[in-house]
Amino acid sequence: MAKRRRQFIVDRSFQIKYTLLIAIIGGIISAIFGAWMWDAARTSTELLALGGIAGGEMIQEQIRADQANLPLLYVGITLLMVAALGLLGVLITHRVAGPAFVMRRYLNSIAQGTYPTIRPLRKRDELKDFFDVFERAVTTLKNRDQTEAEALDEALEKLEASGSDAEVIDTIRRVRDRKRSSVNGSLNPDQSIGAGDTRETKAAG
Repeated sequence: MAKRRRQFIVDRSFQIKYTLLIAIIGGIISAIFGAWMWDAARTSTELLALGGIAGGEMIQEQIRADQANLPLLYVGITLLMVAALGLLGVLITHRVAGPAFVMRRYLNSIAQGTYPTIRPLRKRDELKDFFDVFERAVTTLKNRDQTEAEALDEALEKLEASGSDAEVIDTIRRVRDRKRSSVNGSLNPDQSIGAGDTRETKAAG
C-alpha cells in the first residue's frame, strides 16, 4: 500500500498569512533584543579600551552592573514574546472560533430537522471559503426538499383524485409536511411519516 503523503498546507491563504505574522512579530522582538545586546557589547568594549587610561575600577563596576542586568533583560524579552504571541493567538482563535461556533449551531439545527437562516460571517472572520461551501450545501439540500415537497403535492392530488388507499395518502402527506416544515424552519419533533417506519422517524429527528 502506498504511503499517504502528509499535507501541511491545507488552507494556503489562512496558514501563510498567520505564519508570516507570527514570524514577523518574533523577528521584530528578536531584532530589538539583538540591537540591545550589540549596543551593550559595543559599550563594554569601549569601556575596556578606556580602562587602561583612567578610571579602571569605575569602568569595571559599570561592566558588572550591565552584566547583572542581563537576566532581567532575558526575562523582559521572554515576557514580551509571550504577551505578543498570546495576543496574536487570541486574535487568530477569535477569528476562527467565531465561524466554527456559528456553523456548529447551524449543524445542530439541521440535525434537529430544520434548515437555518444563514447569515454572512463578519468582515475579519476566517474560514470564509469553508463557510461558503457549507452555505451552498445547505442551500442545495433546502432547495431539494422544497422541490420534493412540491412533487409530493402533485402526487397527493392524483392519489386523492383516484381514491387510493387512505393510509398511503396519509403517509405521503406526512413526508410532504415534514419537508415543508424543514424548509420553513418549523419542524415539530413529533412529526414522523408513520408509526411503523421507525428508521424514517429516527432520520427525521
